Amino acid sequence: MSGRNPEADSTQRLKMRSPAPNGQKKFGPHEHRRYTVEASARSSSFRGHHSVISSFRLSRRIFPAVMASWTLVVSMMLAGCADDGPKLVPVAGRVTLDGQPLSNGSVTLRPEAGDSNWEQPTGSIDADGKYVVYTQRKPGAPPGKYRVVIFATAATKDASGAAHPGLPKSIVPAIFSDPKQTPLEIVVDPARKPPFDWELVTHVPQ
Repeated sequence: MSGRNPEADSTQRLKMRSPAPNGQKKFGPHEHRRYTVEASARSSSFRGHHSVISSFRLSRRIFPAVMASWTLVVSMMLAGCADDGPKLVPVAGRVTLDGQPLSNGSVTLRPEAGDSNWEQPTGSIDADGKYVVYTQRKPGAPPGKYRVVIFATAATKDASGAAHPGLPKSIVPAIFSDPKQTPLEIVVDPARKPPFDWELVTHVPQ
């Protein structure tokens, strides 16, 4: 005999086989390790899902601010490009036909052939015959030499004097409306100041 107490051994075996208190499952070493790994995996998955949601919410807050900043940058770039446009010189005056002011029409400056300037400053003629030319919606014209082209029309009338629905009739000689034949010229220079008046006649001397 080894001297071990049989009753003590029996009590020890009963303790090992007895269920866990409060109905809780008692895990063996291997089962406990597997449970720990699964719990850790579930916890990692939850943290990853929570991180995705947090990133999405953060991006929703940041995106409007980024777009506003980008819009401001683009606006500043466009404004800079606008400031780099041609330097303009005021061009304005009055147009008359046989001494009477034209009440409608337009004045257009066409660059001379070979001029590197491609702009065609244009202005409308008001009821008093006055005009102001604009370039890219800004008053004035780039310095240079131009041919002046003037258009003015009136409604066609029938025998009774009523307006005819057909095409309007030019009230200035065709020579002033032809960029190749017009005798009107202007040199736009900062040293020259308005007004630049144009006195047209119905019968142009040959």
